Amino acid sequence: MYFLKKRKIKINTHSLSFSAKLFMIILLVTVFEGAARKWLETDTTYALILLRDSTAAYGVLWGLVKKKLYKSKYFTVLLLFSFIFLMWGYIQIYLNRNSPIVFILGIRFWLLYLWFAFFVGKSLTSYDFEIIIKTFTILVTGMVPLVLIQHFSLPASFINKQVGEGYVFIVAQGVVRVTSTFSFTTGYTTFLAMATPFIFISFNKGYNLWRNNWMGSVGVISLLISIIVSGSRGAIVFSSTFIIINTLLVLFFSKGKAERKPEIKLERG
Repeated sequence: MYFLKKRKIKINTHSLSFSAKLFMIILLVTVFEGAARKWLETDTTYALILLRDSTAAYGVLWGLVKKKLYKSKYFTVLLLFSFIFLMWGYIQIYLNRNSPIVFILGIRFWLLYLWFAFFVGKSLTSYDFEIIIKTFTILVTGMVPLVLIQHFSLPASFINKQVGEGYVFIVAQGVVRVTSTFSFTTGYTTFLAMATPFIFISFNKGYNLWRNNWMGSVGVISLLISIIVSGSRGAIVFSSTFIIINTLLVLFFSKGKAERKPEIKLERG
């Protein structure tokens, strides 16, 4: 006699995982933090930094307690790196009399978000990845009108206002290095570097992320426009290198698939 056991089946409801939600909060706060500081003139700097850092810290604790990612393959390596970093910071404080505040900021940049990225990377689902790709594509596309206005506006105009009394970087006479919604030019160029691989994945027809295939093309065109008007040599070099490598890989794998395509012989019976 056979006994059938009832089992709970986990159904994919197409909702973001908790780690993806934390990532989206940090991403959106980072993107729009500069806009609030530049144009709204509100003293939100420390509040936004606290929100972003506390979200990352909570994500790390959540990964340790809930997901038990301390059992992960590379956890020991990351722990060893953190220990070396902390020891090196202590030596710098003790021998060179460096400020402990600088050390704390270093921990924030080098360790907090490194651990957060590790846990998020281990927890994302395929659906999370699709939403992140679409989010980067939409953000870059939506920023194009803003960066074009900044590019063609005078350095002293309101749209090119910097945080506080910040210096406006100039590419050529009367042409600024755009910042988009970020506080500084470095933030925008780093964002474009992060968005580049995601947008090219969005453009790949094999993934079918969009209901309308032209959205991927719009994303790539928006990225190219953004890189050109950014005025950053680093962004241009990085994107050019990525495009060349991506094109070579696509051609190489396409050729390999074509060569491995099976031949179908029709025989008359």
